[in-house]
Amino acid sequence: MKTKTRLAVWLGMAVMALAGTAFGADPQLAKEQVVRYGSQYADIGSLDPHFATIGSDMSILNCIYSGLVRFPEGTIDTEKMEPDLSERWEKSPDFTKWTFYLRKNVKWQKDFGEFSAEDVKFSYERVMDPKGGSPFKGQFANVSEIKVIDKYTVQLLLKQPDPFLLLRVMDYCGGIVVSKKAVEKYGKDFKINPVGTGPFTFVEYLPRERVVLKRNDDYFRGKPILERVDYIFMPEINSRLLAFQKGELECLRFADQYIPVLKASGAKIDLPWPGEYNAYFLNITQKPFDDIRVRRALAHGINRKDLMKFMGEGVLGEAWSACPTGYFGFTEEVTKYDYDPAKAKELLSQAGFPNGFTMKVYMSSSETMKMTAEIIQEQWRKIGVNMDLEIVDQHDPQGRQPRDRLQLRPDPHL
Repeated sequence: MKTKTRLAVWLGMAVMALAGTAFGADPQLAKEQVVRYGSQYADIGSLDPHFATIGSDMSILNCIYSGLVRFPEGTIDTEKMEPDLSERWEKSPDFTKWTFYLRKNVKWQKDFGEFSAEDVKFSYERVMDPKGGSPFKGQFANVSEIKVIDKYTVQLLLKQPDPFLLLRVMDYCGGIVVSKKAVEKYGKDFKINPVGTGPFTFVEYLPRERVVLKRNDDYFRGKPILERVDYIFMPEINSRLLAFQKGELECLRFADQYIPVLKASGAKIDLPWPGEYNAYFLNITQKPFDDIRVRRALAHGINRKDLMKFMGEGVLGEAWSACPTGYFGFTEEVTKYDYDPAKAKELLSQAGFPNGFTMKVYMSSSETMKMTAEIIQEQWRKIGVNMDLEIVDQHDPQGRQPRDRLQLRPDPHL
């Protein structure tokens, strides 16, 4: 008899919010409206939203581009999605035909003309193109046709009903709308010459140094207060802290254990929600992860409370569901594996590993991911599981796609 276990391959980790900092300021606006952000990344991967896959890209692209719809600030609730480049939308009763009525007089940055339905059709067909290589083409696998009804009306026809189409056309990854004229002009260089309709316009990219954005005075929601945003690549946390204390940064990414240092510098700590989510996924087609007892043992071997204490309880929370709190799909109705080293060892012994085993883990040099992995490494060592960490630079020297996830591989001798 086969045993079914929901989400058995998932081990929930703590949720870690992005923590921004800024010096306490007088209610009057500063003379220079510039934010210098200390990014934890070493560089970007691509500023072409249809091919960008790492965190450093996403935060920049969100300032440059828009989608047909978006989430209201502070929520990821599908029932509260609001218009972005569209003014409104209609769907057929069977959810197979979606019609979007677009905003008029929206201008593309850098004098690329007015946004129209042709840009929407071009953008999504670009993602769908099997020869294009976009990692997001699966978003539109259910789309059979995209019709331009008129300059300000576009229609998506689906193969099967999809009540969640709005998630596919929102201002994120493949749902972002690009300028047809700009893509055709820049070609392959579009990845370092982004042109959007968002609140900020791309100015400059210096590899492994910074990306500079300036205010888009023609932004359809109104001119931003900030004049410029500098994303400065500073992968070392100590470098970011020092730069912040010297007044060279207004905002940085950090973990909770640095809050006392930052507060001593006169900083205000802001924890926006929803936050970042860390999880381990196991390949159950490979030994020893094909044995549910091994997977349960690893789950029992994680002490979430100690992890939170080390990383900082002020910005963390326990995570059990495969979807974080506040996200679509979240549920508390999941099996919870409390920290129980004795139970973990017992399960490993039953699975044929009384002395534990060794596995190789390839992971990004991202400091948050590395720190979490090192804590888990020590916890699993107590149950006899040795996690051999091999850190991979965020950017492959051969120019391949950066690795932004932790991968678990079993010892080849098992």
